[in-house]
Amino acid sequence: MALFDKYAPMLKGVCLRYAANSADADDLLQEGFIKILDNIPKYTETGSFKAWMKRIMVNNAINYCRKKSKLKFDEINDNLLSDEIDEDQSTDLEARIIEANINPQEIIEIIHKMPEGYRMVLNLYVLDGYTHNEISQKLGISVNTSKSQLSRARKALIKKTEEILNKTNSIKQTAVNI
Repeated sequence: MALFDKYAPMLKGVCLRYAANSADADDLLQEGFIKILDNIPKYTETGSFKAWMKRIMVNNAINYCRKKSKLKFDEINDNLLSDEIDEDQSTDLEARIIEANINPQEIIEIIHKMPEGYRMVLNLYVLDGYTHNEISQKLGISVNTSKSQLSRARKALIKKTEEILNKTNSIKQTAVNI
């Protein structure tokens, strides 16, 4: 129980990023903790215990998503990556989020509304630090499909933050005019 009390809030955050809703996240958390407890004897102490538990939760979430709904990815021609965005656009996204004063809960809601493939790759790459090679192996997709899904997810975030920023600026302008 002490292990659960100490790490559940952090691991619930991981589950919320992958689950469709809070109830599913609770299911993921419970199932993941059972796997953690069952596998504690296998923990080799070569890395951080927190990272080990997080990896179990992420793998559990991926398996859960596979079982619950067939993960859908827009397969692409390996030679065509026209959807890729450059580093400037990625930095611009961060600036837009800050400028629009978008809170973390709003970002989570935006991500949850994305197609499942976008959301899965975005979580794995940006938030969990997996490489495209690792993602392709975990999800059974090509490396270029992983890159494309990430690019499209970023573009979707950019578009949504622009909408929020435009709305915020419109409200500010209206307030100034009044």
